This record gives sequence, structure tokens and C-alpha cells, in this order.
Amino acid sequence: MPRHGTRARRQASKMRVPKIGATTRSSTLTGSVLMPSKGTQRHAIRIPDDLWQAALSLARSRGENLSDIIRAALADYIKHEETK
Repeated sequence: MPRHGTRARRQASKMRVPKIGATTRSSTLTGSVLMPSKGTQRHAIRIPDDLWQAALSLARSRGENLSDIIRAALADYIKHEETK
């Protein structure tokens, strides 16, 4: 009789964690495409699905990267608030 979890342990042992700055897989805009990680840290934020999907759709239609758009929006926000 097989032991419980053997398959899961075998699959987990085959998973590789990319090093910082290494090439990683991203499915954000273009499906499964190899892209450089740009050496930036990942952060989890909560955004309503409808807002996320609208932004993603607009970014795709313009051929832009949603992460770049979010970074630019945050930079503009900081610049605007610092000038008050």
C-alpha cells in the first residue's frame, strides 16, 4: 500500500525557487513567458477584482506591463503628496 503524500513530496522536490535577479516565469500579461525579474521585491496588496481586471485589460490593449503602471502611479502619488 502506498504511503500518503508520497506523490506530493516527489512533486515538491522537483520545484525550483528562482534566485533574485534570475529569469522567472510570469503570466501577468502575456501568458507563460520568460521575463527578467528586474530585481524588485514582491508585495501583496488587496485590490477589488473589477478594478484589477479593468486595469489589466487596459494595459494589455496598450501592450503595457501592469506592474510598471502601478509603480508609476505610486511614484506620481508620492510626488503629488510631497508637494502639498
